[in-house]
Amino acid sequence: MVVSNSRLLGIAAFTGVACVSGSLYCQYKIQEGLKKGDYYKKSLDILKQHNGAMQLLGPPIKQGNLDLGDTVNNMVDGYRANLAIPVQGQKQKGKLFLWAEREKPGDSWNVQKLELSLENSEFDGRRLLVYKSKNNDQN
Repeated sequence: MVVSNSRLLGIAAFTGVACVSGSLYCQYKIQEGLKKGDYYKKSLDILKQHNGAMQLLGPPIKQGNLDLGDTVNNMVDGYRANLAIPVQGQKQKGKLFLWAEREKPGDSWNVQKLELSLENSEFDGRRLLVYKSKNNDQN
């Protein structure tokens, strides 16, 4: 059976588009799942209630997509969650670093610590402590 070059090119193009679309869909579903997490929602609520952070960022606060390739700052398992959430306000943008834990799967997540780093600010790469749990003796 002889297949023309144009037919092969069409099959290759369709396959390429299908692969890219599939990977983008998977990435979207992962992002969506992380944003629905209790640790994620609680952390953003704490940030939005922090007067100093709100003054620096400027309301309203919007969150961006996580860098799923950053496995140092973005890791979630059944017991711990560490994320670097891109955030942006009217004045500045930066990242909200969160640490959360729970005893066992199914339990409620406890936010242990939140730090905010701001881009292009007088803080020059330093992180501002937004929240620290009373029972968090680490870090």
